[in-house]
Amino acid sequence: MILVSTFSDFVGAVTHYIENDAPYSWRAGQAAFNLLGRVRPDLVGLISGSDFDPFYTDANLPAFYDFVMRHWNDGEI
Repeated sequence: MILVSTFSDFVGAVTHYIENDAPYSWRAGQAAFNLLGRVRPDLVGLISGSDFDPFYTDANLPAFYDFVMRHWNDGEI
């Protein structure tokens, strides 16, 4: 697993995860959501079930990344 400490690290880690480690059947939204759960479970709790939750539709990825970027430095990492 790649060390993730910044939002930029997270975006790079999602790409790496999708290309190398995520189950083949996962869409990008599922991979991004699940990886965020590993590195920032506090943010996943805020996103799950929201209008920008990408788990069920990749169409929510832009809003998901925007939310994560704006809240990355909130609280403890």
